[in-house]
Parts: sequence; C-alpha cells; structure tokens
Amino acid sequence: MIALAAERARLLAAIDQIEALVAGGYVEQGPVETEKRWAFTREMMLHLSRVDAQIFLPLMADERPLAAKRAADARVTALAFYDDFCAHAARWRGRPTEDRWPSYRIAVRDLMRRLRILLDEESERLVPFLPPRLVRGVAPGESRNFAAAAWDIRKILDS
Repeated sequence: MIALAAERARLLAAIDQIEALVAGGYVEQGPVETEKRWAFTREMMLHLSRVDAQIFLPLMADERPLAAKRAADARVTALAFYDDFCAHAARWRGRPTEDRWPSYRIAVRDLMRRLRILLDEESERLVPFLPPRLVRGVAPGESRNFAAAAWDIRKILDS
C-alpha cells in the first residue's frame, strides 16, 4: 500500500507538470518539454501495470461480489483510457506546433481530467477492498504489461 501511495503521488506530480505545460500559450517544444511528457508517460504506464497486476486482477477474483464488480469496471475504464492515450500519442506524434497548440491543449486537459478521475475512483472504490480475499481455486487473470508500450510512445515523442 505504501508503494502504491508513493507511486500515485509521483503520477499526480507528473500530471501537474503536464497541466502546467499546457496551461498557457504556446511554448516552443524542446527537449525539456519532451522530457516532461516522457516522465508523465512513464509514470502513467508503470501505474497502470502495477494497478492491473496488484489491484484489478486480484480483486476481480475476490470472494466479495461488489469488490469483483468494481475491479472489473475499473479495469475496463483503465483499458479505455490506455487505448485513448495511445491514440493521442500517435495523433500528436513529436512536438505540437503553434498552429495546433489549442487543439493539443484541449486534448491533454481532457486526458489529465480523465486520469485524475480514474485515480480518485481507484482510491475511493477499490482500495477499501484491499487486501483481496481470493476465492479458493480461482487465480487472478493475466496482467497486461502497459509499461512495455511506454518505449513505443517514447519513440513517438522524440519523432
């Protein structure tokens, strides 16, 4: 739980940096901005991987029906966010230009808002069920390695 709380704090700090990056007018996108985008991506992908393996899947095999349902619903939401984030990264390949900045800002703000909601829901709706109470003989499903895709996105950020 302590590791998860520290990870969540790092991710929230990375979200804050991204929100600050797009808060004002256009800023020339150089290596510093790319590094902030990468730091966010890395933290977010690591968080999704850990939460999938340590919270979603174990709780989906929980003996408490409400815990299992909430975990399954949260996983669907997280997978949808992940897919949307990957589509966002592909759409905004490289560094956003000044003429596309307003659209980029809107897209980033929407993703950050959704991620904050996802994090709040994890804390409020899933953490109270930890540790999981697994049904005997039922193994959690296989975890998805979100972090593996982070390097593909790193290449996109640098292109």
